[in-house]
Amino acid sequence: MSARVLTAAVLVFAMAVPLEARPRRRRGSSPFVDREGFLIGFSVGAGAIGPDPCTDCGVSAGGEIHVGAMASSYADVAVMLEAGGVARDDLHHGFLVAVAQWWPDPFERFWLRAGGGIGWRGGDLVTEHRDAAYPTALAAVGFEVVRSDRFAADLQLQGAATREPGRWGHSLSVNVGFNWY
Repeated sequence: MSARVLTAAVLVFAMAVPLEARPRRRRGSSPFVDREGFLIGFSVGAGAIGPDPCTDCGVSAGGEIHVGAMASSYADVAVMLEAGGVARDDLHHGFLVAVAQWWPDPFERFWLRAGGGIGWRGGDLVTEHRDAAYPTALAAVGFEVVRSDRFAADLQLQGAATREPGRWGHSLSVNVGFNWY
């Protein structure tokens, strides 16, 4: 690993670590979600799958379901198992991944999600390595639009990439998510 890459990684990590180690306090006027314990949620939306041998076949339906638990007493990190994918009648990209979701400020609405697991791409247009599972990475970013005590609805952009022999299969979707804590 080069010194520049290592230095950049250390700087990114240093900026992500809170400057103070004391517990965070809720803001008096800010509506918040009590994120604690078990969580369950799902999302639905639409997206694209690649490589796609059919360029004019249209948009694919997307969705996912996740279950997990809060992993931090500050309510800023959750660990989950997520199953989902993007599909249309002749092609699909599915995945099963372990992910971590992080709220940089647990009292705000913005979050990041990333993880790894297995994925597969198949369907009528895919004949080579059809429905075989391969290593997969997932990344998502979201913003909670509606929040109440133990519920949040969000808009999210989610992408998954699967390393198939000799190429990458990938999908990208825009989803509306519903989460209970």
